[in-house]
Amino acid sequence: MKTDNQLNTEAIKLREKWGLNPYGSVDITSVVLSKLPDLTLLYIPFSEKTSGMCIKDGNIEIIGINLSMSKGRQRFTLAHELYHLLIEENSGKPIICNNPLRDDSEREADKFASYLLMSEEGLSQYCNMNSIISV
Repeated sequence: MKTDNQLNTEAIKLREKWGLNPYGSVDITSVVLSKLPDLTLLYIPFSEKTSGMCIKDGNIEIIGINLSMSKGRQRFTLAHELYHLLIEENSGKPIICNNPLRDDSEREADKFASYLLMSEEGLSQYCNMNSIISV
């Protein structure tokens, strides 16, 4: 399993590759639509247990997001699925995120999503600028 530091680094590398501020928050949907023009992004009402799914098979890249979830959850799920699509080795099998027994891959994708949406350094900078004590 990758460490938190490794996952944060992966998120920062992706931000740099896409020319994004490494410390600010990200409008992930707009960024993905502009940076991954061949990605098919679907918003569909999955069951309440399914946040999203992704498929990468050769040139085919698809991410499905549960339309029934809140906008914040949808953005997090998109960032989570990007981990499976862009960072993790993928066998071409669909990855459906609905398992309550989270394996290492799912935990890594969750942490990566958090760091992509707001890096650890960005959160620290925000806390310092706003006199927020972080624990």
